[in-house]
Amino acid sequence: MISSGCNMCLKRLILDGCDSIDDISPDLVKRTHYLRVVCCHLLTWLLILTETEYLSISECENLEVLSVVYGTQTIDEEILDDENWELPCSIRRLTISKLKTLSSQILKSLTSLESLYTKNLPQIQSLLEEELPSSLSELTLFDHHELHSLPTEGLRHHTSLQRLYIHNFPNLQSLPESGMPSSLSVLSISNCPNPPSLPVKRMSSSISTLSISNCPLLTPLLEFDKGEYWPNIDQIPTIKIDRKYQ
Repeated sequence: MISSGCNMCLKRLILDGCDSIDDISPDLVKRTHYLRVVCCHLLTWLLILTETEYLSISECENLEVLSVVYGTQTIDEEILDDENWELPCSIRRLTISKLKTLSSQILKSLTSLESLYTKNLPQIQSLLEEELPSSLSELTLFDHHELHSLPTEGLRHHTSLQRLYIHNFPNLQSLPESGMPSSLSVLSISNCPNPPSLPVKRMSSSISTLSISNCPLLTPLLEFDKGEYWPNIDQIPTIKIDRKYQ
């Protein structure tokens, strides 16, 4: 266990690679609004305040219980495949990686969520098929090898999403033909070797930045003044292909 001094009032706490701990003293996090826990492989229990605004949990595969503090009351939420657990609705930025389970109902309950970063989540397909929190403006999808196509419904009808980052999808075969959210202003796709096309004809006119990197099938289609897609994207103010501005 990590314990704290009597008068310690941490507002930011980062634990990275602390393999010797299995839980954390409640006194240590009682004022923490920024909490990042990475590669704590023996950690089984974690306390989260209802006032927490930034939460990052990555590669803590033995995490079984989230203890959420509601005022003076602590409620343990077990992370089980067949049971929903809770996160504080105050969270504005959430990073999750290799977590055992995360349901769409949990995401919907995060009414203040503005930014979501996911990495290597087995349940990412079902999450994207459902409606995302209406407050979400930034979504980063990273390292989801199991995805062959990007679900359309959860994204297309999300009218507040402004920035979408898709990185390292080695098995991604297609992008949504029905188009991206109408509110989207930034679209970044990198390290996706297989998508043969980009739905440029249905791409939102609100997009101001398009960045494509290490996508060999897409690059020639986007070439300045020559590519097949160029007439459809030349009105975008900022275009960056393989780290070069067009």
